[in-house]
Amino acid sequence: MITRRQFVTLTAGVCASATLASCIGAPKAIEKYKLGETVQTDILEFTLKSATLAQYAERSLKWDKNTLEVESADHYIIPTDTPSEYGFKTNKGRTLICLEYSYKSNDREKVEIASNGMKVTYNGSEVDVKGYKDGKPDGDSGFYQYNAIIKVNDGDRWFYPNQQSIFIPVGETGTFRNIGIAKFEPKSLADSFDLRVSVLDSSGEKQDFVYTIG
Repeated sequence: MITRRQFVTLTAGVCASATLASCIGAPKAIEKYKLGETVQTDILEFTLKSATLAQYAERSLKWDKNTLEVESADHYIIPTDTPSEYGFKTNKGRTLICLEYSYKSNDREKVEIASNGMKVTYNGSEVDVKGYKDGKPDGDSGFYQYNAIIKVNDGDRWFYPNQQSIFIPVGETGTFRNIGIAKFEPKSLADSFDLRVSVLDSSGEKQDFVYTIG
């Protein structure tokens, strides 16, 4: 028979255990976002508009070397079923990631975004998204400068930045079309995956946000 005193002691022990468990229990769930949703730090807003896995992608792009204006981007970084001579392609064990996303600057000065990064998680494993560069099947660390094109404030014209550092002017939005390469191969290109995006804040630190695709 349990006395009242024993019951109080037992109850207190259970409460203490429950409190301890709540303190050291399961890790806090990571909030995940969908395509089209906007995340932000105190200086940048980021919106992931599209993210598609591919083995091959169209590379057709004409641009003026003087003005950097792209004449036609209708077929640029569009996934295809078969390779073309000058298109983007990847070796086995690697996957192309065709991306369109935007950054808006809310700072009081232009913001450099070239140091921001992305990682993809597939089937429980996370790998870096690297820049596509000919002759480097595993990609290169220069993600932004190699193949990105930019459209400012959702205008009609795309531009090829042709530089290593990319800045977003105060109050303006830069929409990017870009391609990366990641060291994994999905069972199906239609499989779901997570994309982790690192966005700079005013202290120079990066805040991570995770999008779920598919």
